[in-house]
Amino acid sequence: MKDRMEKGQEEMKDRSGRKDKRNRIEWRKDKRNEERTRRNEESDPITRRKTDERRDGRSQESLQVLAIDVERLMSLAFAEYPQDVRGQPSSPYFSTLSEMKILSTQQG
Repeated sequence: MKDRMEKGQEEMKDRSGRKDKRNRIEWRKDKRNEERTRRNEESDPITRRKTDERRDGRSQESLQVLAIDVERLMSLAFAEYPQDVRGQPSSPYFSTLSEMKILSTQQG
């Protein structure tokens, strides 16, 4: 009886050891996949360009281009209104965005 218990305990230890080994193997696979994904994202030219644009401040230029497009669309939408009314809705919005952008660059 005692031999059977000892044998059963050893068998359980072997099984738990296999589980630990499987967990370590899965963990390594996950780490490799994370590293591979990170390297692929860094080597992707579009992702790299967007990251570079953010670092260089070129996103500010795109914000200005967007503001010009919105103002153009607003002038088309409100063509029958006087000029002073047409410029009002979009101007405060983009000045606020520009101020936020300036604040974020100063803080970070």
